Amino acid sequence: RARNGALQMPGDGEGYLSLIHITDVASAFVAAIETPAAQQIYMASDNEPATYNAFCNYLAALEDGGPVGRGAPAFLPSFRVRNDKLRGLGWAPHFPNFRCGFV
Repeated sequence: RARNGALQMPGDGEGYLSLIHITDVASAFVAAIETPAAQQIYMASDNEPATYNAFCNYLAALEDGGPVGRGAPAFLPSFRVRNDKLRGLGWAPHFPNFRCGFV
């Protein structure tokens, strides 16, 4: 859809989503299970919550697609996650934001 100009973002695009690369999910999991005192709930995410507007327009630009439409249904509520607790274990994402994770 991004390539052919048919990509649409949810609503007005100002909602947030927190993303994480799969390799960072794996390293966060390892950090949590290898730390004896880490028996807590951790939220894993990259360092930069993104708006749908920023994410969709970046994706469309990578694919040389046309303008991104608005008004698609939102399947998830807007949310932002912090990774401070995981960082306290010495973990850091290899891909600090969604732009770094696209090839």
